[in-house]
Amino acid sequence: MQILRLELSGIGPYAGTEHVDFSRLGADGLFLLEGATGSGKTTIIDAIVFALYGQVAADDSSGDRMVSTHRKAASEPYVDLVVDTSRGLYRVRRTPQFTRPKKRGEGLTSVNATIRLWKLADPDDQDGEPISANIQDANKELQAAIGLSRDQFTQTVVLPQGHFANFLRSKPEERRGLLQQIFGTELFERAQQELTAMAADYKARADQARTQIRSLAERFAHSAWPDEAPTPDGSPASEATPVPADETPAGHQDVPAAGPTPREAFLALLDDDDTAPLVAAAHARLRELQADTEQRTQAVAGARERLGGARAARDAAQRIIALKAEHDALVVQRQGLEARGDQIAADRVRLDAATRAAGSARPLAAARRAASALSTATTEWEVVAAEIAATDDGVLLEQVRPYAVGNLGSPDGSDDAALSTLRDEITRLGTTRGQLGQLAQLEAGLPARHARLDADNARLAEITARITTTQQELAELIAGRDELSQRHGQLPPTDDALTSASLTQQSATRTLEAAQAAEQDASQLVALRAAEQEAIDAADLAEREYRTARAGWLDGLAGTLAGELVDGDECPVCGATSHPHPATPAEGAATRDDVERLAQQARSLADARARAAMQCDVAAQHRVDHQKAAGGKDVAQARADLDRADAELAGASAAAAQRVELTARIADADRQVTTTRSTLAELQASASGLKGAIATATTQLDDDHHQIDRHREDYPDIAGRLAHVARRLDAATRIVDALQALAAARREGIARRKEADQALADAGFATPDEAGAAMLDAEQIAALRQSITDFDTRRARIAAQLERAELVAAVASPVPDLESLDTKLADAEQAQEAAELALGRATAHLAQSRQAAEELEAASLALTRMAPEAAPVVRMAELATAGDRNLRKVTLPTYVLLRRFEQVIDQANDRLESMTHGRYSLQRTDEKEGRSRKLGLGLVVIDHLPVDTARETQTLSGGETFLASLAMALGLSDTVTAEAGGISLDSLFVDEGFGSLDPESLDMVMGQLEKLRAGGRNVGVVSHVTEMKQRIAERISVRKLPDGSSTLTTTVDD
Repeated sequence: MQILRLELSGIGPYAGTEHVDFSRLGADGLFLLEGATGSGKTTIIDAIVFALYGQVAADDSSGDRMVSTHRKAASEPYVDLVVDTSRGLYRVRRTPQFTRPKKRGEGLTSVNATIRLWKLADPDDQDGEPISANIQDANKELQAAIGLSRDQFTQTVVLPQGHFANFLRSKPEERRGLLQQIFGTELFERAQQELTAMAADYKARADQARTQIRSLAERFAHSAWPDEAPTPDGSPASEATPVPADETPAGHQDVPAAGPTPREAFLALLDDDDTAPLVAAAHARLRELQADTEQRTQAVAGARERLGGARAARDAAQRIIALKAEHDALVVQRQGLEARGDQIAADRVRLDAATRAAGSARPLAAARRAASALSTATTEWEVVAAEIAATDDGVLLEQVRPYAVGNLGSPDGSDDAALSTLRDEITRLGTTRGQLGQLAQLEAGLPARHARLDADNARLAEITARITTTQQELAELIAGRDELSQRHGQLPPTDDALTSASLTQQSATRTLEAAQAAEQDASQLVALRAAEQEAIDAADLAEREYRTARAGWLDGLAGTLAGELVDGDECPVCGATSHPHPATPAEGAATRDDVERLAQQARSLADARARAAMQCDVAAQHRVDHQKAAGGKDVAQARADLDRADAELAGASAAAAQRVELTARIADADRQVTTTRSTLAELQASASGLKGAIATATTQLDDDHHQIDRHREDYPDIAGRLAHVARRLDAATRIVDALQALAAARREGIARRKEADQALADAGFATPDEAGAAMLDAEQIAALRQSITDFDTRRARIAAQLERAELVAAVASPVPDLESLDTKLADAEQAQEAAELALGRATAHLAQSRQAAEELEAASLALTRMAPEAAPVVRMAELATAGDRNLRKVTLPTYVLLRRFEQVIDQANDRLESMTHGRYSLQRTDEKEGRSRKLGLGLVVIDHLPVDTARETQTLSGGETFLASLAMALGLSDTVTAEAGGISLDSLFVDEGFGSLDPESLDMVMGQLEKLRAGGRNVGVVSHVTEMKQRIAERISVRKLPDGSSTLTTTVDD
């Protein structure tokens, strides 16, 4: 994992937008992040951690400080980071929560934190593939790609300011918490908790199974030995409820009690851990109960058989008595039927006559209806003939006079000849009326058609006039368009000239701007050079004052020590016991506070000198760049070039404008010519079509007039002749319809009279009146027929029943003794009920016992199977929780932390021994540190000079503490890297701590950093120590601005 590029804006002290290209800055493997205290060096580290995790590096720092107080109120603060991971290149842009002015109204509104995540194809890819804009999803994707949590990241990649010594000096409890966060040992804690819960669950389940077995055994004993169950008064059930003698199964005899009862002996087996004897005893008792139930079943079968015999004897006696009563009732019914014999015979004669008369009723009714219809038809004919005779259509009646009207309706069909001539006339008149109807419609439409023809002629004249006018307009438009085209062709081409003039004017403008900027740069550079010289003079003076004061302080320190020397005592500097030339204290020598104050002043002025030099370099480079852009011209020359370019552009623009105007006018003229031509074509087409339509309409009118004149004959118009034909057709149709109805009525009357005469003869009646007297309605006939049928059916049924063999035998038998038979039946029912009651109790006890035995056996089997499953879990739980079987008395999570802690110490010692030339190493101890609990996470420093001595970490000096803390931090980084699956961590940031080192220690630390660089890691050192600037070439320089904000520059900026 490597940090490649960082961009931030409105973050911490940085009000503007800042860029850091770590890929170029760390190309050499080592770079410095330097600046004055509080300038914002640590903010760079916080920005990286914030971009990846949404939090700052240090736990004790607030994320609110991410938003700059110097930014513009409406601007958005953000961090944009590009990072290379094992999963590929990612770009993340994250904004913290901030406030901005409301867009409407006054006041501020809060804007929530946001994130956008892309996956890039290469480091220079600016767009990439969007991954997520959801904070939770993006955080998961980033952590999966990096392979480290924030705690691990701040211990392996970013080592925050002030955190080096935390892990070294922590108490065991604090160290335990930190190790748990870094190495994620909560997995082992969950495993310990899970094993403990599983062991407790197995124990609870075993206790529950034993409780269930006891309950089931007691339930089985209660149902299997019901006679031994105690009653409410404390006596056995066998004494409280005596068992009838006939319910006692064979082989069951009362035996005096001696020792425990079978029920007590069975329950005593519960005291044994092995449940197999208990289950075997239950099955043995079940076999006894099964045998007892089978004996009682046989007793119930015998009682049921005896009851069946008694019940059958009683039922047979009751049947004989019922049959005797039935015989007496049937004899009475037969006597009643014989009294109605004469009436039934008369009803049979009456029903026969009515049945015959009913067959002739329909023909007689049809004959009456036919006679009435003939009378109606005759009357209607007479009315029609009288009405037509009174009109000029009476001539039609003469066509039927040759035929005798009285012969109409004869069976031989002679009436058809009388009507055929008239039917032909009707057909002819109908055809004529259809032809005249069409001609009448044609005649009615003639005036409108003449009017339309006149309108078409008038419209044709109007269109002809418009054609002449449009032709004149078209000629004028074509002449005007030709004139415009000729003027356009005379203009010179201006497109290239206008483009060239525009480019020349733009180039001249840029040249003038560059010349003006170069002139301003020159003025600014003069002022900066003067300020730089002042800063150099001030820094040199401060350095001389510091060196003079330091030398005087050292000289004064030697005189002070010499004044305390005594002959015979060792000198604390050289160790000699004689002091021939002791130093003399200098008068007015500087104090240590003076030296430190002058040193701080010299460092501040040196920083100011460096900033002034950097500003001069930047201003000089800007002046060179602007002069190059101006082509070496001064402002006057550049302005003259711009004036000439403006004039040339104005001329080209005027010519171009004239060409554009003529082009637009020609295009407009072309559109007018096209439109006029289209209008003329449409008018000419309309005139041509209208001429053809007028000619066709005139010819058709002439033809229609000739046809109408030919068909109206002597009538004034077609409508008059059509009315005459319609009246004649109506009269002929009425005559034919009336004669046809009269003929049909006569034929129907003759046929119906013949049918009626034949029906009377077939029924045996002489006249219709005789048949009418015999007729009955349907309800009367149905009633007679039902009465006769009921009489015959009842008489036959009674006779059949009296002849039944069972009835005849019952009448011959004596009356049975029912009282004796009822007594025997009651005795049998009582015996059967007692046997079934005893069987029911035995069956219920057997079923209850069998169910309890099955559940008891299942519970026993479950308890037996549980033991091999529970044993390994219980053993593992005891080991994980430091139980009796755990000889080291260390829980599983603590054991894992001890191993990880030892790995960290091993990695740290490799570096610490190198940085201290083998003097110091770290060692884990099981002893308590102060009042801490004994966790095995204690830490001591082994001082190998002069002999191995264990020292508390708090006894180390500031520089020694830094070395040990750095070694521990790097060892922790190496261990976490290996723990995270061996991921590659190519970037490392070390924040502060180098100011406490002497030159020799600093050399050793730099040696370790060189090893990291040689191993392929890009190491960023955060420090304001001057010596670090001299040792590291590439750097990020952070400096404060007068308004309190900060900005930064890098040695790789373009």
